[in-house]
Amino acid sequence: MMKIRKMICLTIMTAVLHPFSAGAESTDFNWNAIPDYRENEYVTLGEYRGLTVEVDPSQFSGEDAEEQKYEYIRLQLIQQAWDNAEISGYSEEAKEHELSGIRSYYEKYADEYGMSLSEFLEYSGTDADEFYEEIDLMAENKVRMEMVLLAIADAEGIEVSEEEYNEGIAEYAAGYEMTVDELLAINGEEYLRFSVQRSKVEKFLYENANIIVIGEDEENRGDTEETGPEEETESKMYIPFWDI
Repeated sequence: MMKIRKMICLTIMTAVLHPFSAGAESTDFNWNAIPDYRENEYVTLGEYRGLTVEVDPSQFSGEDAEEQKYEYIRLQLIQQAWDNAEISGYSEEAKEHELSGIRSYYEKYADEYGMSLSEFLEYSGTDADEFYEEIDLMAENKVRMEMVLLAIADAEGIEVSEEEYNEGIAEYAAGYEMTVDELLAINGEEYLRFSVQRSKVEKFLYENANIIVIGEDEENRGDTEETGPEEETESKMYIPFWDI
């Protein structure tokens, strides 16, 4: 049951919680105030190299089918690395930071309908106690997920050069049709460096994974296993985790 709840939280966080999104500048939440997620004394990493994901290409369609497939694989790899790790605690400051961000997102969403969050919950028939319990769990799991990914970064010596940082934020800005200065004004340099490093960890997991494509003949299986993004997507800096 907990694994299912973790996967639901991971999926929701991927869907809704990205500070780069349009309109983020109108919220009161301070994305620039990044707490320290590197509580490595709480994290014991399990297996994260050579993780196996089976993917059925028939479930992806359209012009962005390859990107959909990559996103599916990426989430599965994060989930496995998270499941394999042992986490004995976390920073309450970091959890409160994430919880404030989640509340800010939903308050903004309710405001678009001309309602307060409490009014919107009542209007939508959502039990307020259950809602706040769920977002509390989302915040806690978000912190745990970040701790695991940054522990991998530390274990593998994954750092961000100035060139990688500049390329990363330029791609983020282009993806959201902003200038780099606008992006920096909303998120701040510390958060953006944090995000670029996280993207490098995701790419590391992907490049060291065993990706098995379902539906191919066994004799061709060796040709369909992937060990990293295709050339077209390998150089792309994917916006991490809570991309809208």
